[in-house]
Amino acid sequence: MSNPNFRRYAGAQFLHGAGMWAHHLAEVWLVYAITDSAFVVGLTVAVRSGSSVVLAPVAGTLADRMDRRRLLAATQASKAVVASGLALLALGMQEDLPLAVLFAAVAVLGVIGAIDTPLRRAFVRDVVLADGVDRAARLHTSVMSVGRFLGSGAAWLFLSLSAAWACFAVNGATSLLAATLVLRVVPTTVTTSRDARAAGGRVLGYLLRTPAVTIPMALLCSFTLFGWNLAVLLPVIADKQLASGAGTFAILAQVMAVGSLIGSVMMAASKLAGPRNLAILLAVFSATMVSLSAVNHLVAGIAAMRRVLEPVQRIGAVSGRPPPSGSGVGGLRGRLRGSPRRGRSDPGMAGGRLRQPDRPGRGGDLHRSLRRARPPRRRPSPSERLQRTQQHLTPS
Repeated sequence: MSNPNFRRYAGAQFLHGAGMWAHHLAEVWLVYAITDSAFVVGLTVAVRSGSSVVLAPVAGTLADRMDRRRLLAATQASKAVVASGLALLALGMQEDLPLAVLFAAVAVLGVIGAIDTPLRRAFVRDVVLADGVDRAARLHTSVMSVGRFLGSGAAWLFLSLSAAWACFAVNGATSLLAATLVLRVVPTTVTTSRDARAAGGRVLGYLLRTPAVTIPMALLCSFTLFGWNLAVLLPVIADKQLASGAGTFAILAQVMAVGSLIGSVMMAASKLAGPRNLAILLAVFSATMVSLSAVNHLVAGIAAMRRVLEPVQRIGAVSGRPPPSGSGVGGLRGRLRGSPRRGRSDPGMAGGRLRQPDRPGRGGDLHRSLRRARPPRRRPSPSERLQRTQQHLTPS
């Protein structure tokens, strides 16, 4: 961060991350609020992400053949125009905003993002010297994560106030500021390739021939395929599972942003690169996703256990006796172990043993009253026992 050029570039990326995530969360929630359909939310995410997949070769060619600083400033300014226009429409129409307008904005921003993403990655090499590229790339990820965290917080605030338009306005303002900062960056080195298509073919061949690169790319594709469904699941979880609204959705997104921030700081402070460490991190992510999927089964199991114990409680209520202590899993475990310990206060227990019901042959209540009327037997003292023994031994 001692390099003034990198500080300006990092500031631009921070603003970009904050505005982008605030816009993205408001966009997803607004689509869900209008349609009440997870499928349409997924279609929205697919339109935005699909542009990056389709236009990736073109975007890489532009990043190689053109002035990256000016092109990056142009993409940021274009995002500012689209986001500001969407903010004005959302402010005027509120929830009456046509879905077609939202999809058009998503498609345009997807195209701009497809060009912008490789530019931001490649521009790091133009900002710092060759020996600092690795560290600068890690700091770039951390700065983006901080921006994501603050952008999610802004989305929570504005969505809680039912002001999705403000999130779009934030993206417009931050994108304009980011474009200004990028124009102030003075590149230390400028690397361009006039034969970009041939270079792209060589890169693809190198990728297919080198397992050290192919394996991480395959893992990354798998993560992207199965991990980005959270963008679709979060609004559904907030609405259906938690019976809440936009504020809870933004809080869930901010919790994810906290995890992203922690992971990026760990990456910047240590050297976790390499296929082995990448596989470990993906395994941890997969285990977390499996644990989340098991939450519903755990809740269903607890509900089933409560239904099993309800007949026991009803029987106790009919017989006039309270149900055994602990109607949950702990109480069931105690009943399965056996009778309670000696001395426990239980109307159905006497001295730790089950009280026997009255039998006709034993006299019933009369027999119990006679037993209570008997005086308690007193144990003889040692002197009395000695005297009785001498009497038995003395011949008459």
